[in-house]
Amino acid sequence: GPFKYDASWQHIPVPAKRGRDLHLTEAEVFDVCTHPCIVRPVAQLLGTPRIALFKTRFVVKHAKTGRTFAWHQDVGMRNGGYLPNGDPVQTVTVWMAFDEVNAANGAMQIIPGSHRLLIGDYQKRIKAELLRSGALTEEEISRAVTLDLKPGEFYIFHSWLLHTSGPNASNGRRAGLNMRYAAQGEECDTQFEYFPLLCSAGPKTDLTSNATG
Repeated sequence: GPFKYDASWQHIPVPAKRGRDLHLTEAEVFDVCTHPCIVRPVAQLLGTPRIALFKTRFVVKHAKTGRTFAWHQDVGMRNGGYLPNGDPVQTVTVWMAFDEVNAANGAMQIIPGSHRLLIGDYQKRIKAELLRSGALTEEEISRAVTLDLKPGEFYIFHSWLLHTSGPNASNGRRAGLNMRYAAQGEECDTQFEYFPLLCSAGPKTDLTSNATG
């Protein structure tokens, strides 16, 4: 990415705090998550036209707030679960901006290519303390890329990609919608309701342009 969401979204209200799984109750949110401009590239990355939406949340950082997310990978329970053989389900994340997103207001940073290896105590996610444990090195962090976005743009990435975000030091809100997808047949996380989606034929999305890695 970034890619541009090519339908109306500006009318959707953003919750004051994190709104979890609003696609279950808000038709406008469900429409965003199932729009072809998102579903098609997600299906390409998962390698199947049959995918399933299972998790959403609004991530909101208000002005001058210090909330941060430590380096982590989204793996296992609450992130897709585990296959019968014990392997974690591989999922795809879409992060769509509802405000301008940049380094000053706590944009996400990622390490390109880091989804290929699960590191440290990854099952603890943001509590994994990958820096303190030495599982994540300064050399690896030096390769980090900041995912700047304009309102209505989104990134797509493998959910195991190492990512972090800092505080919002700006005078404005930073809000985005996080959407999660898995391949049909891998609906393993019993706490979620999976919505099957069939990606219809259409123009192929160029997943290489503007790529971060």
